[in-house]
Amino acid sequence: MLHYSCTGSKNSGTGIVFLHGGGFSGWMWESIIGHLPEYYCVAITLPGHGLSNASKWISLEDTARQVGEIIEKELSNMDVHLVGLSLGGHVGLHVMAQHPHLTTSAILSCIIHDPLPRPKLYKALTNAMLPLSNIRLIQKFVAHRFGMAGEKMRRYLQEFKRVDKDSLKRSSLEVAANPIPENLSNVSARILVVAGAKERSITRNALASYKSVFAHTRTALIPDYGYGWSGRRPKLFANAIRAQIKNSALPKDMKAQA
Repeated sequence: MLHYSCTGSKNSGTGIVFLHGGGFSGWMWESIIGHLPEYYCVAITLPGHGLSNASKWISLEDTARQVGEIIEKELSNMDVHLVGLSLGGHVGLHVMAQHPHLTTSAILSCIIHDPLPRPKLYKALTNAMLPLSNIRLIQKFVAHRFGMAGEKMRRYLQEFKRVDKDSLKRSSLEVAANPIPENLSNVSARILVVAGAKERSITRNALASYKSVFAHTRTALIPDYGYGWSGRRPKLFANAIRAQIKNSALPKDMKAQA
């Protein structure tokens, strides 16, 4: 069973499911959840990460199945909204493919649409770079991109020790080769796909591609920020979640894409 934590009251009738990026765990959402006290929030830690590290990564499909089971257990008869970052965003896609009418809306940040080019080269680079992830300086660099310092930095460094490196590799390679599942055309949820304006082009270009995938999609860029924008602008991210739940205008600091 995957580890997850819950905050807020179910009396709100609205539940938000948070799915973190690769190398992190559910606690990375705490700063954002703190700005959403009116909702019931469930932060799930994915296989091979944090307190779920005993559950090794099998596949996006299997992970989505486990997430769906948690949703059915914790958010039964509630209005469900998904929030996913990077790896978590791709898990979110599979959750919606398996349960096309389970969620009312979703925010997916820093996801790709097309498979990465030169898969053999990417696999070789992943195998070469994975041992470097154990270098403390590189870990600090990643944490800094998300605006982590002090106690948050220390916590990230401790949590990263729990990450099962084989699970991290397997999940990264799977997303790179097969980023989206089939049957997304049946999804009824309202989708917001966002990316930092300074992210790599394959992530920014995915915004336009996803408009043709879902029936109800809007997209936005975060000016002046890259991959770690969610950590550096937690209140902005929370306000975007709130706007997506209410189906209202996005915050002014987000640049909506036509």
